[in-house]
Amino acid sequence: MRSLAPPESPGETVSDSQATTDPTTPGPVPPEDGPDQGGDAQAAGREDAAEVAGPPPAPVPDGTDGLAIAGLIVAFVAWPVGLALSIAALVRVRRTGQAGKGLAIGGIVVSALAFATTVAVAIVFVVAGAALVRAEDRVVAIETADLDEAEAGQATPGPVETESAPSDAPLETAAPVVEGGLALPAAVAGLSGVPRGCEILFGDDPHSLLGVVTGAGEGDVPESILATVQQLGAAAKADLGAEHVADVEALLAIFAPETYELAQEEMTAKYAEGDAAGNRLAEACGFGLS
Repeated sequence: MRSLAPPESPGETVSDSQATTDPTTPGPVPPEDGPDQGGDAQAAGREDAAEVAGPPPAPVPDGTDGLAIAGLIVAFVAWPVGLALSIAALVRVRRTGQAGKGLAIGGIVVSALAFATTVAVAIVFVVAGAALVRAEDRVVAIETADLDEAEAGQATPGPVETESAPSDAPLETAAPVVEGGLALPAAVAGLSGVPRGCEILFGDDPHSLLGVVTGAGEGDVPESILATVQQLGAAAKADLGAEHVADVEALLAIFAPETYELAQEEMTAKYAEGDAAGNRLAEACGFGLS
């Protein structure tokens, strides 16, 4: 049976199979509107990819971070400032990727060591100051105790010493021994030899050579005293014997009138010789001369 389709346009030949209507065969898809639809789709895809990927990374700065360098240097001088700079530099180099992370960490470490050193020194000063204060307190306590003991000792009344009233009566001395008109110490009575000569020189008697010289006092010695000294020395020399003659003569030279007429240097030498001789005689006699 033939189809009743409209006649074909001129130049078109329609086959029977194409003219037959097949409900299962889809018809041709009509084209979308607009001649530039493909280009717009590609641009939109690129925009979507750019939004997903985000902005491009910032370029990494060249060189080492200056804040890290400054933090490490300042940490040796003022550790609080160096610590702050080093922490800020560490945060910044992590964000920017710039070199200087090691310097920032070094500044933090140096600042931490400086902080620990400061704390240790402060502790040492505190402990030393406390020890010094305790030592001073002990010294003050000891001085206070000593002062209290001294005041207590002064407050304690001691034995009252009664002073005897001075007597106007002259001291009584033994009568001298007179030989050939020369008064000798009373102790020479019954003595002979060296003991007699020692008593004439150094006896505790105003008539001994030492007693006569002491009684004459300081200043110019009268010629009468000088003569008496020479006589006493001659008497002692006879009793002391030849062993001590040279020392007696050196001692008597101090009181010889001609010694006072010597030059200063010679006179000083005579005095030195006589003083040494007198010490030797006193030692031989058992007397102590100061």
